[in-house]
Amino acid sequence: MFSKLQKAEPAKSSSHWNFSPGKFQSLEVFRRKVPIIGSFVFLTLAAAAPAQDQGSASALQSVVHEWIALRDQISSEAREWDFQKQWHDTEIRLLESEKKHLEEDVRMLRGQMESRNAADAGLLAGIEKLTAQREAWRPLLDDAEEDIRSWQRLLKNRMEFPLPASPEPEDRLQRVFSIYAEIEKLQHRASTDKTVIELEGAGRRQMDVLYLGLGAAFAVAADGSAAAAGNWTETGWQWTRDDSLAEDVRRAVRICEGQETPAWVQLPLELQEAVP
Repeated sequence: MFSKLQKAEPAKSSSHWNFSPGKFQSLEVFRRKVPIIGSFVFLTLAAAAPAQDQGSASALQSVVHEWIALRDQISSEAREWDFQKQWHDTEIRLLESEKKHLEEDVRMLRGQMESRNAADAGLLAGIEKLTAQREAWRPLLDDAEEDIRSWQRLLKNRMEFPLPASPEPEDRLQRVFSIYAEIEKLQHRASTDKTVIELEGAGRRQMDVLYLGLGAAFAVAADGSAAAAGNWTETGWQWTRDDSLAEDVRRAVRICEGQETPAWVQLPLELQEAVP
């Protein structure tokens, strides 16, 4: 019966009716046309077919069911495609946003790296400069330590000369500054000590010595029988005996040691030219 209907009313080809999905502008247009096409086919078959037997009706019903199933399948796939498209569009937007953030992070990190490289370059330049200065200190330290050895021979009874903690320039420089600071203190204060002095006509004897800075000193024997005035020279103290100073020197020693109240004491001082 279906073959007779085809002869009586030949079905138009798919190319003539443009049933191919690729021929439509979009899947949505094709989806809207499917029900129209199915209805048209159904009406055509119904009009062309007179009363037929039960088998022909079943065949027609089967064809209609197939078209309905096809329409449902296409609709379902279209809905699935729309859902997938929305999901993928959302994913794309999220990825693009993440990409933008990552690009900003990369730019920030590159800026930080450039700044850090510049800072490191500055530190390296500073280290090289300090290293050069450190090496330049060595001959100056050698001269200063040689000068300190001469002071040590002259002042070993009046102050301590600590040994350097290490041969490093920093430790040597600290020691030099410390010793020069102590020498500077001695230059501006009075102090007393007991030392053995050799005097003309009195021989070697232990005497109480009053030091006035580093430029003048006076000595007196314990029994007051001898006294002397001292002048600083490059080789040490040069003593000149003057027994008339004994009483004044003894009083000055006692005041300096806190055994008497402070008072004016006249002692002869010889001005010396400062060594440049």
